[in-house]
Amino acid sequence: STWPGDVTRIDKLPSNHLVHTYLLGRGFDPEIIGRFYNVHWCTKADRFICQDRMIIPIYHRKKMVGWQARAAYDCDWKKSYIPKYYTAPGTPVRHVLYNFGNAINYQTGVLCEGVTDVWRVGPMAMCTLGASMSLQKQSLLVQGFKEYSGVLLYDPDVAEKAEPKAQEKMEQMVLDLGTKLNSGFCRVHLPEGTDPGSLDRSFLRSY
Repeated sequence: STWPGDVTRIDKLPSNHLVHTYLLGRGFDPEIIGRFYNVHWCTKADRFICQDRMIIPIYHRKKMVGWQARAAYDCDWKKSYIPKYYTAPGTPVRHVLYNFGNAINYQTGVLCEGVTDVWRVGPMAMCTLGASMSLQKQSLLVQGFKEYSGVLLYDPDVAEKAEPKAQEKMEQMVLDLGTKLNSGFCRVHLPEGTDPGSLDRSFLRSY
């Protein structure tokens, strides 16, 4: 995969840049987000949806296989005609876990829903790029953490919104993964009305 246009790594941007203001406002360090996660800012692109947005690269086996463009502001996205995220066409979403290459250096892998959840939890976290866990992603998780353990840390409302069959499928997945990881796999239910990206890191880890 290639970048969508002209980009600059965000830690190389001026400290008063709007993306720095946004990240700091959410409690993220632009230096870490730029250097560790290689997140860039797009200044010019053929696709309008990518311009003036963060470009978050997605890697698999040390190669960039896609990216997501993310707005550097928040609003009521359900009422917005512009999506919060735009995923590059051709990104193998069903086959990858964001930040998997870093997370496998730890003994407990934490599965989240979105990339900002990963930034909040830390380098042992991965995200499924949506509230679904394909068989390919499950296989990848087992490859990386078979000798260790895993945690599913989705937003609390994921289960509430899911149809009964989808809930049963997720519960079965948690049970299956628990038998495949030597130190177990469990689902953590966060307090209602919260999500990983909005909580303090120290609280998340102790919880």
